[in-house]
Amino acid sequence: MAEPCSEPCSGLLPTQASQLPFLLLRLFQLCLNVARFQKMAPSPITCHVLNTLSGTPASELEAVLTLLSSNPALDEAAQGAIDFHAVTDQDGRVKEWKAKTDLSVEDVMSKFSLGDRMVWSIRFSVGTWYEARNVESFFPEVEVKFYVNNEARHYHVPVLVGPWTYTTYRGS
Repeated sequence: MAEPCSEPCSGLLPTQASQLPFLLLRLFQLCLNVARFQKMAPSPITCHVLNTLSGTPASELEAVLTLLSSNPALDEAAQGAIDFHAVTDQDGRVKEWKAKTDLSVEDVMSKFSLGDRMVWSIRFSVGTWYEARNVESFFPEVEVKFYVNNEARHYHVPVLVGPWTYTTYRGS
């Protein structure tokens, strides 16, 4: 049976022991990179809105993501509707949602069991968005309701909007 080491790094060769501070620094840097990547990873629910009138991204369009399914663990934590707000970027995309509470979309989804189906809604304020561009719109809002399975990794909801029409599909 081997004896336990009494000296730190006693099992290393002298050249390996001298590289230990460098290796620890490199490991720390790799951990920081992983943490940065995780912060940059998009929400499990994203969307992309295109304006069919001009054929361009619908930038600066207000959107609200709402959980419509109930969950006792969330009802207590959220104390009401669970809404997340965003404004589409220059490319017409929402990659991250802001909440009024400390809960993130990931936090909300983690309260459900694996395999649970949740109903979500994204509401786009297209009426005021088109009015700001001096275009009359038939729709004050466009709402897309959809299921999310807690086992899936990501849901992307593309929406094509016009002043008199809209369409959507399950993106990837």
